[in-house]
Amino acid sequence: MPTADTAINILAQFTIPGEVRSKKNSRQSASGQYVRSSKAHQKWESGAIAYLMQWRGRNRGEDRENAISIYTELWRGTEGHYDPDNMGTSVLDAMVASGIIPRDGFPLVYCTRTRHAGIDRENPRAEVTIYSGDDGPEYGLEITDLGDTERVFQNMDGATARRPFPRVEDALGDQDFADRSG
Repeated sequence: MPTADTAINILAQFTIPGEVRSKKNSRQSASGQYVRSSKAHQKWESGAIAYLMQWRGRNRGEDRENAISIYTELWRGTEGHYDPDNMGTSVLDAMVASGIIPRDGFPLVYCTRTRHAGIDRENPRAEVTIYSGDDGPEYGLEITDLGDTERVFQNMDGATARRPFPRVEDALGDQDFADRSG
């Protein structure tokens, strides 16, 4: 099965640390009274925006005016019921507020996907990938040659993408690298 790193149309990838909080309670009530978001959401959002602004400063890219797709994977710190769709909206709002994207609606954003990726008690986070195009990842066939310094992928139209080789430490997992040498 193809993975995100074999997609040839990745514009950006980043991880927002911390457990994403839903902004769902930020709305007007039936009586017209404005209901503010929770303190937990406000705290998460201010941290996420600050993190994304720093990320944006280090990763200047092209202005995003052509169709994009945004995929978000949520790693929760706790088990229990939650709504990934509402949390995906919180991530999109933080991306707009930080200037990663100018707006989060059509015709710029054609497709969003938010999914539960798992439980990580030590490192809850949102992993975000932005793809060019209106339908998410476009996969390519790996055409890396012996001696290449990067992995190379090509799609049916001949377009190519380059990805760095994974680090040995990442490929082997959490166990201390020194423990594997003997």
